[in-house]
Amino acid sequence: MENSHAYINNFFDKLSSQVIKDDLRKDRTLIFGTAPPINKDLIINKISSDVITSLLLYDRIYIKIMRLSNFIDVFGLRDTSMLLEANILKVVDDKGFVSPLIENDNNTFGFGAMFEYVDLLKNIEEKLEILYPSSNDEITKVLYLAESKSVKLISEDFHNKILNELEIEFSKNKNKLFKSSKDVKNISPKDIVNVQRIISLNECLLYGEALKAKNMIFDGFVKSYLQIKFSPYLSKENDGLEIFGKMLILKRVPDLGKLYLKNVITIKDILQIRNNINGKKFRQWYLDKNYSEDEFISELLKKGKTDSNILTKLLRWSIPNMIGLANPVLGIEASGIDSFIIEKIIKGWNPNIFLDDVLKRAIDKKNADYNKIKLCEEGMAWSDYS
Repeated sequence: MENSHAYINNFFDKLSSQVIKDDLRKDRTLIFGTAPPINKDLIINKISSDVITSLLLYDRIYIKIMRLSNFIDVFGLRDTSMLLEANILKVVDDKGFVSPLIENDNNTFGFGAMFEYVDLLKNIEEKLEILYPSSNDEITKVLYLAESKSVKLISEDFHNKILNELEIEFSKNKNKLFKSSKDVKNISPKDIVNVQRIISLNECLLYGEALKAKNMIFDGFVKSYLQIKFSPYLSKENDGLEIFGKMLILKRVPDLGKLYLKNVITIKDILQIRNNINGKKFRQWYLDKNYSEDEFISELLKKGKTDSNILTKLLRWSIPNMIGLANPVLGIEASGIDSFIIEKIIKGWNPNIFLDDVLKRAIDKKNADYNKIKLCEEGMAWSDYS
């Protein structure tokens, strides 16, 4: 059974500059990032929502090694370690590769500089030690897991491919994106934002291709350039997260990222849901269907039909966590059992079985439990006040 992967690069790099000395000791300005200043809470909400949705839709998710500290900012050390240990989260080791624009002598900027961070994991470790001063063991564990389970990519190859793609964009879309620039070596300050976002888009697409990812997840600023690079139609098709989000709205399931940040649900809860036999079947169904949004919604309106009521009860209640028998968090598969059930029993399976009987039921229960606790706390606080 084919596994599905997603490459996540929605960390909203702030557009910034840095001054360095060139070989002749002359100041040169480097330009990094793609996004204007954004409220940090909005960024955290978006990252948490996209990652948790991806955990339900894809077997594995990838992030760049430079994004590890951003990921930990949202999910903390323990949950990040849990995902790494389960081999669900993978870190892409590209040596911290970045391709900033560099200032020329004629008040323009050029693409061509390539930077790799020396001792990047050490830098991440130092940052984490400041943020989590009493968690040295957990920091050591998460960095060990990130490095030992990383995927190596050769950054030099990507640098050249990104440059080639940028040159193609100049020839195709000069009048749209690069009105004031001569070429990729002479970029006008007026075009910097467009160029930075095109570079980030091309990098994400190339990484996704190398990782055989079924979906690449961008921040909103970069994603908007898909419509220019391809076409408005293509950029809207097969957006797995967006379509799944609309499914959850139809099912009246709240935003999972917000529930996580409020401590209504945990990563362990999400892994138990995804490791359910229906969760695995749902991911495979989602991978197999190359539907448009309308076709997905049409599928959800169909009523599932199993071979008998007994099989329906068996599927829904008797073996909901069969895949996670050996370890309900890591989801170590019981040999041969899940494939037998999927292939031999679930002939009339419908995605609503997962969405209604597994996901929504679990989330509704978590919400109800959370609200009960809150009511009790408020009652105790009012009693103390009285």
